Amino acid sequence: MRKIIFSIFLLFAFILSGCSSSTTSDEVKLDGTKKASYYQMAVQYVEKLENHYQTNTSIKDDSSVIQNAIESYNHARSDIGRMDLKTDKDQNGIPDAIHFTSITKNKDNDYVITITMKGSKHNADEMLTINPDDNAILGFEYNG
Repeated sequence: MRKIIFSIFLLFAFILSGCSSSTTSDEVKLDGTKKASYYQMAVQYVEKLENHYQTNTSIKDDSSVIQNAIESYNHARSDIGRMDLKTDKDQNGIPDAIHFTSITKNKDNDYVITITMKGSKHNADEMLTINPDDNAILGFEYNG
């Protein structure tokens, strides 16, 4: 039941987001389940980076992608202020501090999942770039 509510929420959030501006080229047309899966991937990645930020524990991946993501996330967090990833008032499985914006394709046909993160100072967009063929994370960047 929770997955159904989550999928409905994501579909509704995506419809409400309309045609937001993006530096990537084309909005990706995906079914609700696939869209929900990509958004969940973005949430899990942010939660992983937030855990690293809060505890300063190592992430068992020394690839340049994860190291760049850590640097970008640390910069974002210091810039936007406190962010609460634990509160989920509507119990839909998505932290209230995260809002989904879009899934677009970049010039390399990779997917760019854009989420807005609500901080105590201001909001900022985070873009998670993935390869749609194998869901490999290719990048994570902050746009504050």
